[in-house]
Amino acid sequence: MVLETMKTFSSEDCLTEEAIVTKLRTCQYHHLFLHTSLKQDSCGTCKWGEFGEGGLLWGECSSRHFEWFDGNPLSDLLVKVKELYGLGDEVNFRNTTVSSAHRARPLTLGTSTQIGAIQTEGIPSLLKVLLPLSCNGLPVL
Repeated sequence: MVLETMKTFSSEDCLTEEAIVTKLRTCQYHHLFLHTSLKQDSCGTCKWGEFGEGGLLWGECSSRHFEWFDGNPLSDLLVKVKELYGLGDEVNFRNTTVSSAHRARPLTLGTSTQIGAIQTEGIPSLLKVLLPLSCNGLPVL
């Protein structure tokens, strides 16, 4: 995310597809740039429409005006923003990224099911075995 008026940028990692879509829906932005790496599926095939279509992110982005860009996601995006707003090369943007090193990671569907966070028929809850009977809720993970 680049804030031209504040001359700042930030980068977030470990976001789920749902989190990215939520950010797109709740943040106001003037321009949406998508890196060409999003076109590639896990096999490296470049077919954004074929492999992404039907997904939450594809649905959100395809309904909006966006532009693809290639190269280094950070430096090339800053160059695009400078060009877009007529800023010179001497203008510097400050990094306001908050480290996610100690942030909790989201559970995958498989893990959630296997530990009993999501009740699934035929799979016993690991949480019921590990937690005392007096516990009436799930722990905060």
